[in-house]
Amino acid sequence: MVSCDTGCSGSAVIGSAGIGDDPSATGDGILLSNVSAREHNWLRDTAQRHTPGTVGTSGRVRAQWRETQTLRSLVLSWARLAAGFTSQEELAEILGFDRSVISKAEGGKPPSPELARAYAARFPELNALVEDGLIERWAQHVKKNGGVFPKFLHSWVDSEKTATGLFYWEPILIPGMLQIEAYARAILAADPDSEETVDARAAGRLERQQILSRPRSPMVSVVLAEAVLHRCVGGAEVMHDQLVYLAETGQQPRVTIQVIPATVGVHSGLTGAVAIADTEDGGTLVHEDGFTAGRTTAEPDIVSKARGRATVLRSYALPREASLELIMKVAKEQWSIS
Repeated sequence: MVSCDTGCSGSAVIGSAGIGDDPSATGDGILLSNVSAREHNWLRDTAQRHTPGTVGTSGRVRAQWRETQTLRSLVLSWARLAAGFTSQEELAEILGFDRSVISKAEGGKPPSPELARAYAARFPELNALVEDGLIERWAQHVKKNGGVFPKFLHSWVDSEKTATGLFYWEPILIPGMLQIEAYARAILAADPDSEETVDARAAGRLERQQILSRPRSPMVSVVLAEAVLHRCVGGAEVMHDQLVYLAETGQQPRVTIQVIPATVGVHSGLTGAVAIADTEDGGTLVHEDGFTAGRTTAEPDIVSKARGRATVLRSYALPREASLELIMKVAKEQWSIS
């Protein structure tokens, strides 16, 4: 951490042994010039209490979070200069971000988890931030307080990653877990309220799908209304590719995709989409979509009702093989462009 005796020369060093250590002892330190003894001690004291809280929980936590932002702002600016990047444009080019992104980070705005990881990779010398976990906690805080997913979806996305079993019912769209990029982009581009770019949100959605290829992937059950297959999202080519991908994914041994045919008129699933996750600890979470926001809950009554409706929906659906045949039939007959 940061330390400064009364005889301090007015410079701080970030090296593999910590802020304030002599770079000659490590051989890889970077010099942060023109830092006063008062700043040294302030950095030391602040870094020792740098764990961010949830914004708005109390005045003390809010003040602590603001102080942590200031710490990051100063250290990131100093690290850039000490590494020889005299302008934010230079660093932005190296990290692969726009200059405005670097400017906001150095100004104290919590950046995206992607930028946090880029800083950690480019400046391993920032061990006071990296080894003590500040950058990682910083990225997690961003995810919980304004990352690429809406706040109401964070607890669901976290549970989805480690679930042992997943169920999705969708009467309108292909579930995000099974969307191809072009399909996802078409949907995300239609959202007028998101502050995140389509690129960032699409990347986040595709990242969620990695759970299907993990060593111990969950058992996944998906039930769709046939109308989903006929709704044009992104154009004929996108729909064709999406349905082919859906049919291919449905052949995986741990994924079951079923379709409720259009001949089934009214049923309980028409009230909206729902997802159910069985967690590693034996619990269950339910996520329900809404017009402006969704909600995730483990409330026993909601869980019980959701499970009951899932069972009923499966009973209306075609068997697995017949469902995949229908998906491919629609892909070829309705969406083929050849």
